Amino acid sequence: MIGQRGKGKTEVALRLFNSPAVLAAPRTVVDPAGAAQTDLVGAVTFGDPYNVPGALLTRFVPDDPRDLEAYDALFQGLYDTGGPRLVLADDVKFIAPSDNVPKGFSQYVFAGRKRMLAMIATMPQAVGACPELRSEADMLVVFPLGRAQDRRTVAADGGVELADLEAALKRVGPPLEEGGTATGFVILRHGVIHEVPTW
Repeated sequence: MIGQRGKGKTEVALRLFNSPAVLAAPRTVVDPAGAAQTDLVGAVTFGDPYNVPGALLTRFVPDDPRDLEAYDALFQGLYDTGGPRLVLADDVKFIAPSDNVPKGFSQYVFAGRKRMLAMIATMPQAVGACPELRSEADMLVVFPLGRAQDRRTVAADGGVELADLEAALKRVGPPLEEGGTATGFVILRHGVIHEVPTW
């Protein structure tokens, strides 16, 4: 999920993360900031990436939000344990910055499907987080984006024409550079744009 802060990414991600279809599977929130919004009822919060609690719902909040070694250890451990498991990686640019993606994170993203591992990731900009996360995604959920560079990147990763993406984003919410607040989003899947005008 890609979109500027305060536009609803985490709220939509949490709705998916808490949907009845996935409640029976082990789920882990990875939140660099330890935000109140991700402090879910019943979640066991932990900070040691080498000791993931056995609870059905866990929440990892590192001591240092930029500790790439902690994210590497966490995702390597989750990968080694196998699935099913769903991870919500909130603000993934801290977890897997484009210039230094932890190996454990890469392995989870690239080979996790074979172990029934899935991920929902949020990012405020298309540029700056692990680019393979976008290119390997089954779908991209995109809220209106203010930066032209982000729109170009998302269009290329989603296999759609830039003009088509920009038109769809304009229909679901006014452009952020004009002070608009997103009222909807678009989903890019298999080169097709699906508009979700309200949620």
